[in-house]
Amino acid sequence: MIHTLECRNIRGIKQAEISGFSPLTVLVGPSGCGKSTLLDAIFLGAKATAVPVHTWTTDTALNIIFTRRAEMQSDLVRWLFWRGTLESLPLLVSLQDEGKSQRFVQVTNAYQKADIRGNILPVSLILPQPGHPHEPLAVVYTKQVEAGLLGLSIEILRGVLPGLESILMVLDKELQKPTIHAVFSGSNGSVPLALAGDGVVALARLCFELALPQGSVALIEEPEAHQHPRATRMSAKAMVAAMRRGVQVILSTHSLELIDFLLEELTPEEIHQFAVLRLLNKQGVLSAIHHPGEEVLSSRREIGEDLR
Repeated sequence: MIHTLECRNIRGIKQAEISGFSPLTVLVGPSGCGKSTLLDAIFLGAKATAVPVHTWTTDTALNIIFTRRAEMQSDLVRWLFWRGTLESLPLLVSLQDEGKSQRFVQVTNAYQKADIRGNILPVSLILPQPGHPHEPLAVVYTKQVEAGLLGLSIEILRGVLPGLESILMVLDKELQKPTIHAVFSGSNGSVPLALAGDGVVALARLCFELALPQGSVALIEEPEAHQHPRATRMSAKAMVAAMRRGVQVILSTHSLELIDFLLEELTPEEIHQFAVLRLLNKQGVLSAIHHPGEEVLSSRREIGEDLR
């Protein structure tokens, strides 16, 4: 489990040392403070390989952190670094577990070479909202079926789709590709899940992509986006269920309601596994105020100030 992150010279963060990551951690803070960059830093630190840095944009795992940002399209690698300037090197990401270094990535030579130590970590970046680069829904559906978690996904989706009986993968005869369909009680057939709306599809994708092995880390950016409050509640249920399976969940949010739903889902015995980190960026130096689960309710007002 990731406990501490140190990073330097990555996008809008010149320096950060953040500790106190828990099995279920929520990142909050003003827009532009670095929540998304922090998730990208963890993902980069976990997945980067020692090939020349300019080839990272074609790496299957890393490509998502480049292609999801419109401002980086003209010079993908340059905009990974502090304010897009060569002089800001080196870029550094260090991930630690309870003080023991697991993974170290440092770029030192005009983007060409990287000093990387430690094994690649089982970290997934989940961007459930429409418009982000995604694996096809049929692919992540297959992964959660193989993990034996389809029943849990259906149970969660019933919270926003009353009468849902099953979710199937169906071959679209016209397009000749698999699509995900929903089957409802009393119905003689199935309908494409996409007809239920972007919020439901985003919730389904979140459920499917959280089908990760024990010991994995799931990084999730703003799961509440495009969602009705009922779907946001179900998203909280899916993330807590993943935590209970031994998946560390680190998410960013602008929703105090989502934090409330997470607190409602956790049992008193689980509350110590929860934490909220309030981020503050002062001229590129990122710091965090740590609120352990037991204090989140009493600190709700302060946390809410960062979400306005």
